[in-house]
Amino acid sequence: MDEAPNCSVDAVVEAPAPCSNQCIIAGDPQVQTTCYDNGTPTDPSDDYYEFTLIVSGTNTGSTYSLTIGNAAPITGLTYDQLEGPFGPFNILVDGDQNILIQDETDPLCQLSYVVTAPPTCSDQCQIQSVNYNVFCNDNGTPSDDTDDIYSFTIEVTGVNTSGTFSITGDVDTSGLAYNVVHTIPGPFDVGTDLNITVVDDADTSCTYGQLIESPEPCSNTCNITEPIVYEVKCNDNGTPFDPTDDIYYYRLNVTGAFTGSCYNVTGDDTQTGLPYNTFTDWLGPFSIANDGDLNLLIQDCDDGSCTATVLIEAPEPCSLDCQITGVDITPICSNNGTPTDPSDDFYQFNILVSGQDVSPNGYNLSGAYFISGLPYDVE
Repeated sequence: MDEAPNCSVDAVVEAPAPCSNQCIIAGDPQVQTTCYDNGTPTDPSDDYYEFTLIVSGTNTGSTYSLTIGNAAPITGLTYDQLEGPFGPFNILVDGDQNILIQDETDPLCQLSYVVTAPPTCSDQCQIQSVNYNVFCNDNGTPSDDTDDIYSFTIEVTGVNTSGTFSITGDVDTSGLAYNVVHTIPGPFDVGTDLNITVVDDADTSCTYGQLIESPEPCSNTCNITEPIVYEVKCNDNGTPFDPTDDIYYYRLNVTGAFTGSCYNVTGDDTQTGLPYNTFTDWLGPFSIANDGDLNLLIQDCDDGSCTATVLIEAPEPCSLDCQITGVDITPICSNNGTPTDPSDDFYQFNILVSGQDVSPNGYNLSGAYFISGLPYDVE
């Protein structure tokens, strides 16, 4: 209970100035990074980025400075406004950037922050190379290049590709892995080039055109055509009625594929440097009776393993085979004018000779005496 209730005085308590005036820069500035491919949409090594930022705070001055890494401060930046862009910074080389935001009125009011580099933006699919090798196959006929075939291998490289690619055009296949050597068996006819397009399986706009050039034919093994063509001719050796000395000549016409400049003959005859694809001059002579048939080896001048054999059959003799087929002798006795005295008798004879393939000049009679030029079939 108050003892002096009327003892009082009025007083005014004046409010002090606010004491919550500490400068604070907001700890999460609005940072926006933008990547640029530097004009090389498939090469991330030169990608760079820039950034902008909006800085807010409490009890700040009107402006702030920005220090990026060890660079000189950028001054006069305004709070709550979009500032920038700042950069450029190579994404792969420079990476993240440490920045310092500092109030220009209260230098002790500052904020350290890390600007995170964005991912590279050179992500355009590009097929960079198509490497191929062709392989010829003689198709089992090493001397016939008309049926040669080929296959090829292919290896495709690229950047920003998917896992697999397809081939379209003159070849149709899909699901092939990049950076792997694939065999495309075909078969394809030698002499026919292939126009193909490589297409990424995920990005069909990512393509690469390639011409697969056919190899040269591989059927280039020397081959001499058999049987070998030949001709023979007989010569009576100047004795048209004596076949025992008849002789003959032969000539060859040798052909083949992938042969050299000429061929040689060995065996029962020896000839060198003979031309292909034409009849030779007549070769010989050879005795029909003594030499008979000829076994010959034909050998290419340039490829000694390229050979063939030929049997030259001797012809029949071309001299007439004269045969005397009949001799008819008729003796005639004469008494020599003394019909009673046989001691002086004598005789004559008539002869009739016939034959086959005989000489038109007749025959000769020899023995006790010689007579030439007697006619056949006349007595």
